[in-house]
Amino acid sequence: MQPFAVIFDFNGTMLFDTPLQYQAWNMIAEQTIGKSIGIDTFLRTANGRSSAETVDIFWGNSLTKDEKQALISNKRQAYKHLCLTHPELFHLADGIPEVLDLLKKHNIPFTIATSSNPASVDFYYEKLELNRWF
Repeated sequence: MQPFAVIFDFNGTMLFDTPLQYQAWNMIAEQTIGKSIGIDTFLRTANGRSSAETVDIFWGNSLTKDEKQALISNKRQAYKHLCLTHPELFHLADGIPEVLDLLKKHNIPFTIATSSNPASVDFYYEKLELNRWF
């Protein structure tokens, strides 16, 4: 028998959080540059990119390292707040708990691959109770 394992991408596969990501970035844009980021623009240019890339896209690359980090930190706080206040959006994708239960039951190894920062992974782990499987 061939070795077999399952690797899940997280954001956009196990957790459909694009609306929350967009809302958080948009809030920060409205606060700092005084204008909204259109959803179409966000989806086309920034969705799925790192926070540093997103800042460069919408704020340009003329910010200092500290200014850039402050925007990213503020966005992450806004995102976490939105997650906690919108449980109808912040939950594992339909069917994921059942798939994870099945994999665990049959002793099939599985893990998560993500480009999320470690603090976000810890947040997901705690708030989505991923310790049931991982």
